[in-house]
Amino acid sequence: MRAFAGRAFDPNDPLTWNANADDDAGMAEVSDFDDIVANVEDLQSLTDADLATLVGMSGAQVPQMLDAESLAAMREQEVKESAPLTAASRIDQGLKEYASQEYEAALSSFQSALKLPGNGPVRYRKSTVAPAGPSAGFKPRELSAGEEIAIMYNSACCHCRLGNVEEGLVCLKSALERGYDEYGAIRKDADIAGLRADPRFEKIMARFEPQGAVGKLFDAMNGPKKDSSLINSLKGLFNKE
Repeated sequence: MRAFAGRAFDPNDPLTWNANADDDAGMAEVSDFDDIVANVEDLQSLTDADLATLVGMSGAQVPQMLDAESLAAMREQEVKESAPLTAASRIDQGLKEYASQEYEAALSSFQSALKLPGNGPVRYRKSTVAPAGPSAGFKPRELSAGEEIAIMYNSACCHCRLGNVEEGLVCLKSALERGYDEYGAIRKDADIAGLRADPRFEKIMARFEPQGAVGKLFDAMNGPKKDSSLINSLKGLFNKE
């Protein structure tokens, strides 16, 4: 069995279809296959690269079967790539990365969520002509207050773990400005212990955390806290500091 270099076109021989001089020039002349493998005791011992060379296809790669684990990973990646990017999905990704102590990756995920569609209201229409014109539908939903709080507070946790105290305080302040009011949790959360050690922490908290009887009245008038009733909130006005 010899190579087909120089063979004339034959409509009944697919090996000669679309053949040209360049193909012929690039095809190496090989000896009979039987002659090549005469000194090989076991063909099964030949590698894929050896077999490719023997049949004049040096460099060709043999398709590899995926094992169950690799196939599952490929399917998972396909699902991720096909799913629409939203702030909620990126926040969820950041939480998983944070749990795995991948703080830089988690911070990147939280910050990128700021630029993605959220679950908040749709406030603006698109237009085909600026500043006004025929409606082209609505712009993506804005971030909800909860999403903004989650992004900023978790970013503060990431910065703290990375030793970026100043950036962490800025993010914590942003979370408070957006309505995060779980002050007790903020004062106990181990993820921001490094921020509490900074003198600026108390100055930030003083701007938002209710103080004394006036603070308790403010809390009562603005509704009960989670797991608390309005009656209990009002009773708290008379508790001693």
